[in-house]
Amino acid sequence: MTTMADQEVSGLSLRIPGDWFAVDVPKDGAAADRLADELVTAYQATACPPGLLRTMVRQMVHAYSALGLAGAYVGIFSGAGGPLSMTLIVSTRLVDGYTMDEISAELIAQDTAVRRRTAVQVELPAGPAVRAEWVRDWPTLAEGWRKACLVVQYVLVPKPSQSAVILTFSTEAIEYTSKLRPLFDQIARTVRLEVPSS
Repeated sequence: MTTMADQEVSGLSLRIPGDWFAVDVPKDGAAADRLADELVTAYQATACPPGLLRTMVRQMVHAYSALGLAGAYVGIFSGAGGPLSMTLIVSTRLVDGYTMDEISAELIAQDTAVRRRTAVQVELPAGPAVRAEWVRDWPTLAEGWRKACLVVQYVLVPKPSQSAVILTFSTEAIEYTSKLRPLFDQIARTVRLEVPSS
């Protein structure tokens, strides 16, 4: 069983694997490049070309620039061809009369490289949620590098909050999808709204 560690972000609590680490979400292109350089230095054994890693981090910043970013986490595990990454972005946004399905569809519509999307309603301990899954194509920047990644996203509104919580997992380890889905589900099931004591 995966050892989990407690995290608190923006009035929420959740549990992530103990070997994942939190990262400061970059606010602009220069900060995104610095984060990419730090990741390259920390994981020199990875096959990911630095140019592609910078593009991935920059696109992450652009995709979530309009959302209330709460936290970001990265995990590295050993695959058959070398180190592989998993990321989790935690963000929030006001519901503003939108349903969870509408919020989920709006977020996915912002990604022009989506293919094979599926979405279902699920029940989490924090409340009902929409779970969407798709494959995202990355630009071809290096021969032999993976050109796609798996994205699994949960949109939920923990009671009694009026803000949607968005958990976005991504990994280039598409061949490990059947093993990673349960891990992502396990993390999503730990989300709780921290209600201040009166």
